[in-house]
Amino acid sequence: MVLPGGGVVIIPIWIVTPVVTDKFPDTWPVEPNKKKIGYRWQDPANPKGNGVRIDKGDPNSPFPSQQVDHVIVRSNGKVLGRDGKPIGGDGSIQGDPENAHIPLSEYKDWSKWNEK
Repeated sequence: MVLPGGGVVIIPIWIVTPVVTDKFPDTWPVEPNKKKIGYRWQDPANPKGNGVRIDKGDPNSPFPSQQVDHVIVRSNGKVLGRDGKPIGGDGSIQGDPENAHIPLSEYKDWSKWNEK
């Protein structure tokens, strides 16, 4: 991308391996995250209920679970925790943020996109 006046912006690229992406249904489109580096896949038939977001870790984050590459999984409208089960409270990230941010290194071992 070239800016007015000739400046250049470098857009970082981060690749998620097929060990992870092969878990997602082929019908789910992939999009870059809106804020930070990463990607999201959503079920076009239920985009608010089923989806996966993968974020590149931020070593400067005050939250240890977000300092490493991590995954957020929504299944049937509930956020799943590191154990593959819906997290407590109202089933949202806020209910248990540490558990909701699954390290990518752990998620690689899940059998399906929403099953540990």
